[in-house]
Amino acid sequence: MGKKKIMDVVFYIVIFLLTLGVFIYDNLVIAKEANDKFTFDSYLKKPNKYGGKHKVEGSIKRHVLGESAAYLDFKKNGTIELIEYHNYNYNYILYAVSFVALLMFIALFFNEWKPTLRGFKNA
Repeated sequence: MGKKKIMDVVFYIVIFLLTLGVFIYDNLVIAKEANDKFTFDSYLKKPNKYGGKHKVEGSIKRHVLGESAAYLDFKKNGTIELIEYHNYNYNYILYAVSFVALLMFIALFFNEWKPTLRGFKNA
């Protein structure tokens, strides 16, 4: 191996380690900080921590394999009024289908275009 190839390998290893470090930092440290922030769910679980009591009227259906979005009005007297909510049902299935489609696209792309050290073969 020439000196240039060794430097290229070292460069890519450093880039990989930096990317991995940022990923780990983002998932461990920032996720822990996000747990301490105010969310509607944390308010409903521990209302006294945020200086208020809550009263729930009506019913809200739970989402199915997806997410819920709520439009809330935080009033000055400490109450929270639910204006509107929407369930995005089966969104996670759509994400999975999109991921499979991405894998199929990558497979078809590299089946047609063969990468080499100097670019693509027959490009």
